[in-house]
Amino acid sequence: MAENSQNRRYPPNLQGVLRLAVEAASAAEGPAPLEPMSEERKTWLREALAEVCKGQMDEVEQMKRCLAILLKEEVSKSEREGEEERDDEEDEDERESALETLSEFCENLDNARDLMTLGGLELCLSQYLFHVQSGLRWRAAQVIASCAQNMPQVQVYLLSIGALPKLLQLTDSDPNPTVRVKALYAASCLVREQEVGLQAFLSLDGFSVLMRGMQSENEKLSTKSAFLLLNLLTSHPEQKDTVVSMGMVQQLVSVLRTPHSSFHEQVLGALCCLVEDCPQALKDCMTPSLGLEELLKQRARELHGKEESQSSWMFSIVLSCYDSCCPYLAFVGWCLCFKPGDSQLWRRVILSAQDMATSCSSLLRIGVIGYGHLGQYLVERILKDGAAFGLTLAFVWNRNVDKIKGLLPDELILGDLSCFADRRCDVIVEVCHPQIVKEFGLHFLSQCHFMVGSPSALSDPDLNERLRQAAQQYGRTLYIPSGALWGGQDIQRLNDSGTLKALFIRMSKHPSCFRLTGDVLSDWAEGEGRRVLFRGSVAELCPLAPNNVNTMAAAAVAAGALGFTGVQGEIVSDTALSDYHVVEVEVTGLNGFSAHTVRRNPARLGAVTGSATYNSFWNSLLACKGHGGRVYLC
Repeated sequence: MAENSQNRRYPPNLQGVLRLAVEAASAAEGPAPLEPMSEERKTWLREALAEVCKGQMDEVEQMKRCLAILLKEEVSKSEREGEEERDDEEDEDERESALETLSEFCENLDNARDLMTLGGLELCLSQYLFHVQSGLRWRAAQVIASCAQNMPQVQVYLLSIGALPKLLQLTDSDPNPTVRVKALYAASCLVREQEVGLQAFLSLDGFSVLMRGMQSENEKLSTKSAFLLLNLLTSHPEQKDTVVSMGMVQQLVSVLRTPHSSFHEQVLGALCCLVEDCPQALKDCMTPSLGLEELLKQRARELHGKEESQSSWMFSIVLSCYDSCCPYLAFVGWCLCFKPGDSQLWRRVILSAQDMATSCSSLLRIGVIGYGHLGQYLVERILKDGAAFGLTLAFVWNRNVDKIKGLLPDELILGDLSCFADRRCDVIVEVCHPQIVKEFGLHFLSQCHFMVGSPSALSDPDLNERLRQAAQQYGRTLYIPSGALWGGQDIQRLNDSGTLKALFIRMSKHPSCFRLTGDVLSDWAEGEGRRVLFRGSVAELCPLAPNNVNTMAAAAVAAGALGFTGVQGEIVSDTALSDYHVVEVEVTGLNGFSAHTVRRNPARLGAVTGSATYNSFWNSLLACKGHGGRVYLC
């Protein structure tokens, strides 16, 4: 087979080289024997490699021919006086074709460098960028853009020969819309990710050029101007103060007052970017005379039901955001209307909204520990409605961090719980597991208020006492949510008055809703009916069902005089309870006083938490405003 390959002839071009390489690689499983290359093979290989290189050489030659065509105009002016000139239209077409060819070739970085060396860029800049024919002007700008993009060497050269001020001048004032668009594109290639270009752009008042571009009736120019503004503010946040001092916020809002256009998305993005970490921009946005709130409400009404609104729920985001303290949140919501699936936009919008909301009023920063059903509910409520209630999300921690990646912005995810203090929380909410309370409860109280969503952890008398002492020592409140407990405040008042004598709680659920330690329910069967699983003190019950008896634990906290050992509890498995949980509370006081309540809490099969408990936890969180160094039932 080696002999056949040696004698086979291949076409002397790139295709032949590829065929040779493929066949050589698949000719044998083991290493090919080393054989001297025949003279015929050497000749063929030299021809093939020459053919490969010829393409690049041909392109350089073609670029030289294009430059010769572009130079003819100057020759005609100086040497053809008195002669009959060629047809102007034919001559213009030839030069336009030459510029288009150069632009196409210079997509290749090597060709871009070669054109610079041949003097082609200087020719475009000096003779064609301000040519009387608009078709030649915009094609010259296109050549400059093709050469400059992603080519620092060419960018520096163009900046050194004064390309940027000429491009900005064309962007700002050329009568032809295509020239303006192409000139801005070329300017952006000299400014983005190019520090020298950015400084030149600033010295030439480039942001004002972009502002006027956004106000243009040319939609392409408006879109590209807004996009470049957003790009520069994102990559160079240190320029925000400069831009804001120019009145950029007011100018952007004036752009939004124009008839609705798709480029308004970029304008909103620029506003969003400006407000982030820029107090003056925030203040400007909130100026009543600017009328931003009414503008956005009006625009939402105008677009409602139209194709660009995408769906009605997007406008509910806008209007619900306006119920909060910050009008900025409304245009944040509107911004999301355009790209609801853009994770980068979500991240920027959420963080900017939080920064602004925090500046608008003293919002409580909430850390949520646990992202099960209840944790997810609280997180979503804080993100959606938190600002209206004075809350903002500081972080979310979950034992399995992979569960929340992609669901929340990375900036809101806390990977190491021991670093919680870095997030400067006002309240930490635990809705995870009693073990978290045992391991971190004291640390949390040393930094902020602590809402214990797993109060069964307090059945440990030593931990209970240490947490109470920490709350008193640091002046923080240890909050215990009522959860599914009905009448918790009344129980606490009886306890505080010294008239509470006994407390009994029975919790009945479908067996699939229990999460018990051991194998107490391992043998349950559908249709078996009612079975008492345990009856005794809540202190004994908590270790058996740590995830199911938080209501009883909350009651034991409310009945502090009785405590976990004095409060009695019972858990009942009942296969008939397929739609709800039942919580019964029996209170006994002095002089024959008694109260008996029954609460039916709707719940799905297998659900540990009843549906009404979710809203109860939310209301408990809203009460966490600081109640001094003590335990507080909320």
